Amino acid sequence: MHSFEIHSGNSDSRSGAVFRSSLLILPLLFLWTKLIHHLAIEWSLNPQYRAGWAVLPACLFLLWKQHGREQNKAPATQASSPLRLLVLAAVVLGVAYAAIRLVEEANPDWRLVSWALALDVIGLTILTLRIIRATTSRFPSVTQFKVPVFTLVLFLAAVPWPTIIEKPVVTALSRWVALGAADSLNLLGVPAMSHGNLVEVRSGCLGIDEACSGIQSLQSSVLVTLFFGEFFHLHISRRVVLLTAGVFCSLLLNVIRTGALAWVAANQGLKAMPGWHDPLGIMLPLIAFLVTWCIGLWLRGHKANGWNLCFGENRTPGFFEGLQVRTAIFPACLLIWIGLAELGTQMWYRSHERGLPTPASWNVRLPRELPGFQELPLPEASRQILRYDHGINAVWRENEGFHWQAIFLRWKPGRVAADLARNHTPEDCLAASGRSAIGDATTQIMCVHGFELPFRRYAFDSQDGPAYVFYCLWTDRALDRIFTSQWIGYSTRIDAVLNGERNLGQRSLELVLEGAETPEIAYQAVERLLGQIIRSGP
Repeated sequence: MHSFEIHSGNSDSRSGAVFRSSLLILPLLFLWTKLIHHLAIEWSLNPQYRAGWAVLPACLFLLWKQHGREQNKAPATQASSPLRLLVLAAVVLGVAYAAIRLVEEANPDWRLVSWALALDVIGLTILTLRIIRATTSRFPSVTQFKVPVFTLVLFLAAVPWPTIIEKPVVTALSRWVALGAADSLNLLGVPAMSHGNLVEVRSGCLGIDEACSGIQSLQSSVLVTLFFGEFFHLHISRRVVLLTAGVFCSLLLNVIRTGALAWVAANQGLKAMPGWHDPLGIMLPLIAFLVTWCIGLWLRGHKANGWNLCFGENRTPGFFEGLQVRTAIFPACLLIWIGLAELGTQMWYRSHERGLPTPASWNVRLPRELPGFQELPLPEASRQILRYDHGINAVWRENEGFHWQAIFLRWKPGRVAADLARNHTPEDCLAASGRSAIGDATTQIMCVHGFELPFRRYAFDSQDGPAYVFYCLWTDRALDRIFTSQWIGYSTRIDAVLNGERNLGQRSLELVLEGAETPEIAYQAVERLLGQIIRSGP
């Protein structure tokens, strides 16, 4: 079988080569865009993984550096690649991509899906580049470019850790940091004791939360050490040494930071600690970066490692010279398969959504004109857990002596799993704050402007008397509006895929009323308020 070559002298042939070269890029471009879009929510909401935004430009820079390094080398005879084995492995990963997309559509916040998608995209990228090299003989820009395995592995450091791994690591780091900070203060003559993730000094207790546990600095140090290992083109053994040294340095600096904050709290009081928190949080990671850089320089030694980024004097053929027809066959097939996987995913869920009613959505307009109305910021931890797209938290008082708090959250379609909001209810939050429930929760339907809103009513004790909580979780498209709290586990996530259930848009409204003497008065007050604040619309 003959392969046809495309020469740059003919404009029609060149146009065909441009089309085929686009096929080489499009499937990989789509896969990486999909992966980055999937991880963007975690990078934006979770401060522990915000360093992920830096991994993409770092990978692009290393690719550019790798290209310059390979162009400076003399052309080498390429060993024959097991093309059939490469294609078979790529087919397996392609089938896996279709399955991953099916699961991701119902569970976009599942971290195991994030890892499966990242590994699949990286595997398809490596195999695609290897297949292109195996089917191209006169395309030096490709044949001389080695598959950047370490550059792609660097991207894995930006993928959020699975919860089953992250929680015990955060717990262990929190206790280790607290113990190290307390011991350091005692050596300096400042009395301190550690209690789990707390550091007790004479002015009070300093808590070590997830952000200060060291997981953020640990994840950043892994990114930095992997980057410098590839940047300096170190041997694999030296990369391991660099990674170990970088992780140890970041954890040690985190203990120093916590000890410094505890020292400030012991000598100047807890109120002085916030003024030192952010400056230390910026300065110490910079020190860790510089230390890692110096260690990388020392490990590199005096060996030449491709710092010269010029492309040499010898002319290499143009981008389209030597591009063969069969080179574009596999990328074209991969692009078609990706399209079929996306189409099949949408058809699976839409086939289960045919019987659902049209979207019915409503919004909330809070009484900002009332005296004492105050909008409060929502805790950052709530945003990380619930992953809502829009949220309002406000308090106000009425002339009747009622004290109100309203929390309105809205989720866009497809942003999180449909069951995520069901996993967190006011019953859990208020019980965690130390309040005791009075009686059992009841469900009541309130008709407001044509909407039949299902509210669950809770009663909790408080210092000023009973507090009544009315909570409504509304799915824009649902046959049954009555909801129950549900724990998210592996079985519920898989059942959502099998049943074709994905998030089609949700919103929740929580009203807390204090000052009502009886449940009947509270119900009438809530019914009256809903008539004033509920509005039709998205």
